[in-house]
Amino acid sequence: MFASTRTDSTIYLHILDPQAFGKLTLPPINETIIAAAPLDDPSSPLDFTQDDHGVRIELPDRLVQKHRIDTIVALDVKR
Repeated sequence: MFASTRTDSTIYLHILDPQAFGKLTLPPINETIIAAAPLDDPSSPLDFTQDDHGVRIELPDRLVQKHRIDTIVALDVKR
């Protein structure tokens, strides 16, 4: 389960069940993602893929263990 909010060039992805998220692909978006990182640690980029089928973000175990209820990932998009 997830939800999102956004500002001009950043989508904030709230992952409410990070332990199950590793098995999910987000729906496709009409913008190009240029970077993904935990909101509380922007200097630690996350691996992601984006294609016509959707967006997949790799959440490392350390991040899942740190934020078990609401993991927030900032997705920077190309403007």
